[in-house]
Amino acid sequence: MQSLTRWREGSLPDRIVRVSAGPWTSAFVSAHIGEIWTVDDGIRVEFVTTTDRVDIGRRAADIGIRSERPTEQWLAGRQSGKVAHAIYSGRHLINGIAAGLFVGVTGEGANVASARWLQAHHGDRIAVRGNNTHSVRELVAAGAGLSIFPCFVGDSDPRLVRVAQPIPELETDQWIVTHHEERHSPPVRKVANRIATLMRTHQPLFRGETPIR
Repeated sequence: MQSLTRWREGSLPDRIVRVSAGPWTSAFVSAHIGEIWTVDDGIRVEFVTTTDRVDIGRRAADIGIRSERPTEQWLAGRQSGKVAHAIYSGRHLINGIAAGLFVGVTGEGANVASARWLQAHHGDRIAVRGNNTHSVRELVAAGAGLSIFPCFVGDSDPRLVRVAQPIPELETDQWIVTHHEERHSPPVRKVANRIATLMRTHQPLFRGETPIR
């Protein structure tokens, strides 16, 4: 009731913490919002979801979840773990899956490492493409073909089955990145620490250590 009263009176806090990440990571963190934010924190949280690198130096975001260590001198980063990728199929061997075909990515999503790997190794067998990661997952789940997903995505979706071990060359680091002047700001530090804890807690899932089903 106190929260509702604050909302009706227009007394939401002014401090916004912006978190940038790719589509899959952003979706994962969003699904665990209760572990990184509560109304009593006195802040607001915004997710900036994109496959492009958001400019933290220009304050386009306060926190970035990235696959590489930051090299800019004005950024600070801490490694929170590893992320594995593997090939998945839907549970029903129909249509493209039965024929051993693949589902690819077009548009801006085609620039990520997993999409480039798939194009390089199985480009001649890509029969269907989607222009965003979530549509690709739906296509694979429906039997349109095989595709590559981060293991924390594929292993947590009951409609998908991992068909091979993680691909070594697609394993990436995971970094929590902030501006060096903002990392000690209590709101930013609080959210960044909670995200780091969330990622460390789920490292077996991110590393692909869940047994193949």
